[in-house]
Amino acid sequence: MSTNAPTITLLPAQVAAVASFLLENPAVARAYGLAPAEAGAPLADRPETRTYHLGTAPTPGRGYDDRLTMRLGPSRTKLMEELSLWTQFGGRRGGLPHKRVGTSYWVSETDCRAYISNT
Repeated sequence: MSTNAPTITLLPAQVAAVASFLLENPAVARAYGLAPAEAGAPLADRPETRTYHLGTAPTPGRGYDDRLTMRLGPSRTKLMEELSLWTQFGGRRGGLPHKRVGTSYWVSETDCRAYISNT
């Protein structure tokens, strides 16, 4: 099925910026059909939409602490080992599920829960 909807191509760094913008502006995300409407709950208040990073400071305006070390507990070094294990073996030998966005690792709430249940 084809549509006449315009498309855009984003560089990896732009994907992160767009995702952050949509998390901070749930009304815009819903308007473009990029987030399901949910009884007035802001996007950041829905745990399944949360993402985490390896940075040392939380992202302002998120409404939750999005540092992976705060969410899961292990040190940054241990988390890097787990991310590498997942990347190297595709999850067959454990590790922390994630998505790569440019040079950054993004770990979703779903990935965190899967990791916790397997450790």
